[in-house]
Amino acid sequence: MPCNCPACEGKTIEASIKRFVTDEGGVDEQNIRDFVRLHNANMSNGEFEVSRKMCKSQELKHYFETKAGLMHFATAGL
Repeated sequence: MPCNCPACEGKTIEASIKRFVTDEGGVDEQNIRDFVRLHNANMSNGEFEVSRKMCKSQELKHYFETKAGLMHFATAGL
């Protein structure tokens, strides 16, 4: 599935990462680290935006119930 963050530019994560494989089969480590940081920052920011909207609309518990990594918080007495 394509990622629309500025780091991936509409490519899949796999295609984005392939840009950092060298001709010798190695990896351009500095640039891939920078790419991963930028991708993660953009993805985290998107999640923060969604959760802020949910907080304002008082639907945060439902949001947590739909996210695998957050489900246990939904039952922890939010």
